[in-house]
Amino acid sequence: MNHIKETSEKLTKEALLSEIEKMRSEMQSDDRLHMRAQKDVFEFLEEALEHLGEEESESSLNKAAFKVTLAHCRRRQAHNQKNWLALSIFFWGIIAFLLSAWVIYEWRLWPLTKEMAVQYILLGSVVWGLLGSSLDMLRELHTRFARQELDPYRIYWYFAHPLIGAGLGGIIFLLIFAGLLAVGQTEILPPTEGTGGFNPSLPFVLSALAGFEQKNIIQYLRDTIIKVLNISEREPHEAG
Repeated sequence: MNHIKETSEKLTKEALLSEIEKMRSEMQSDDRLHMRAQKDVFEFLEEALEHLGEEESESSLNKAAFKVTLAHCRRRQAHNQKNWLALSIFFWGIIAFLLSAWVIYEWRLWPLTKEMAVQYILLGSVVWGLLGSSLDMLRELHTRFARQELDPYRIYWYFAHPLIGAGLGGIIFLLIFAGLLAVGQTEILPPTEGTGGFNPSLPFVLSALAGFEQKNIIQYLRDTIIKVLNISEREPHEAG
């Protein structure tokens, strides 16, 4: 943290240029940083130099100092990435994926055109949501780890992600079953006499997609609830 203290006490163009040059020199021999992290650090330093190239003012110096601080923070983030954390998240994702795949195989919860009892479609929607979200979590883990951006403060997101996907699968089933959600002309087929079943293809596929794309699905569900219940959006300052 010495660099922050130095720049705050003596925020001059010369001091910032010296700090940037020092950091560039250190980066040449820093084997702990992968290519993506190095690229991010150098981009922050280049942006700091651009601000220093502007007409010297307190504003330009503050902007340059901010970019230098971001460069140090990005470097520290890469250095602090823990392999044990990545492995813990990876094993949790594998467990969630294998569990959902086993349930799908054991109970024959495939996206079929034949009819299936409602309770099995609900179960299938939940496990397909779990499957999709566990795959999405493993994809996100791979991306963040490769970029050295694995943030330990987001660990709860990784562990909750598959469970949220399972819950979204159940909600998708309820929306389709209630007739509130349909894609094109595809709907749950009505039961034939004596079967009491429905076509599981749509809820299974949508549940898997919901688990894989949670952010957009949650926003869609919020918009749907607002429309169905005729809820007027409150101003940010209003309570509740």
